[in-house]
Amino acid sequence: MSISLSRLDPNGADRSGLIDFFTSNDFPFHVSPQQWTAAGVEERIDSSTLRSDDYDPFWLQHEQLSNLGIVRLEDNTRDDNIAMCAVTP
Repeated sequence: MSISLSRLDPNGADRSGLIDFFTSNDFPFHVSPQQWTAAGVEERIDSSTLRSDDYDPFWLQHEQLSNLGIVRLEDNTRDDNIAMCAVTP
């Protein structure tokens, strides 16, 4: 079993994949569980909450199962050079 990370481009090639990922999955363990709508995902993409100077997202990929989730490095511009990581399964 091979799992890898692939840098995610929310405003380009990965936009439709992100919309599909968020709207076709449930996230019951998130702080505010909700069923995402396509418009809600597009708003999140457009507001730069998925990628910015502070956030760098990656697809968590399995060689047979494709995209399993999203890994997002956070706090990339902190002075201590220590990024945090958030995972959306």
